[in-house]
Amino acid sequence: MYLEGKRDDHIPEGDPIATELPSAWCYRPFVAVAEGEKQYVGYLEGDYANTLWPLPRISKSYSHLYPEDILVIQQGYFIVPSEDQRSDSQIKESLDKAELLHEGLQLTLNEIESIENGDTSIVTYTFTLLNKDEDNLYVMDPNKVGDDVFQHFNLGLQFRRLDGGGVLTPSLTKDITVPAWSPDWYFKLNCGDSLTRTVSLKAYPTFSPGAHECILSFTSYKSISKDQRTLFDGRYWIGPAEANHLTIEYKE
Repeated sequence: MYLEGKRDDHIPEGDPIATELPSAWCYRPFVAVAEGEKQYVGYLEGDYANTLWPLPRISKSYSHLYPEDILVIQQGYFIVPSEDQRSDSQIKESLDKAELLHEGLQLTLNEIESIENGDTSIVTYTFTLLNKDEDNLYVMDPNKVGDDVFQHFNLGLQFRRLDGGGVLTPSLTKDITVPAWSPDWYFKLNCGDSLTRTVSLKAYPTFSPGAHECILSFTSYKSISKDQRTLFDGRYWIGPAEANHLTIEYKE
């Protein structure tokens, strides 16, 4: 969510230097309103969340990763995009009337192409980005930065075992050198166009047989100020976007 002012102006009793919410505000609810009517309820999440609720949430420590004019309302835990309350039609209609609606990117997880299982597993997957925004968007392109640098900025594909056995995520590759930010990392995605890419991520734990829910998000380099984001022919997209969930049955 892009703000007119600074993010900390909207957090009562907040310390602009601190990356966490005041303890008195943790787990308080907030309400999204459109046309004077309540649309959905979310909550302010503390840094050490011990309750995972399927409701939209605001984490100051997560938003703190973004420029000061951006406040991120994250998707609820274990919520698939079709059930995401943030996509409320009345809110979209109100923003559209006010000429403030920017729909950004739609992320689709197409398929899991392969899993090379071992002590350090490698997962290859394909995704598609669709620009639903009215602006041309510059998006981080794994073909330009390479899979390892792309993984540094993206958590990558996560696998949640449906038997309650936990979540598998890749470890960040420690022996790579992340170069200085460059405009050369980006692909210009024009309004209405799509981009499909295949990525191979290393450093997953060993997979056990069973059903897994596949969860994917897409983000980019975040520390781009408001002045730097806008270009003459578009803007840099920061993120995040969440994909549809796929379920796979892994067999040895």
